[in-house]
Amino acid sequence: MKPPRLTEGPARGKVRAGASEPVGMLSSLSRADLARFLAEQLERRDFVHARVVVRA
Repeated sequence: MKPPRLTEGPARGKVRAGASEPVGMLSSLSRADLARFLAEQLERRDFVHARVVVRA
């Protein structure tokens, strides 16, 4: 998993993930959103053995 720059901001609830998601120099994601995404993946397992880019 490759997240963009992580911030301390509140969760927005909007996370995009995929093998080819574009991440720019100014991309950011809150730590709360990343934590929620990771927790969901423990059950859903959509990206097992895959390189995933996560962004807001």
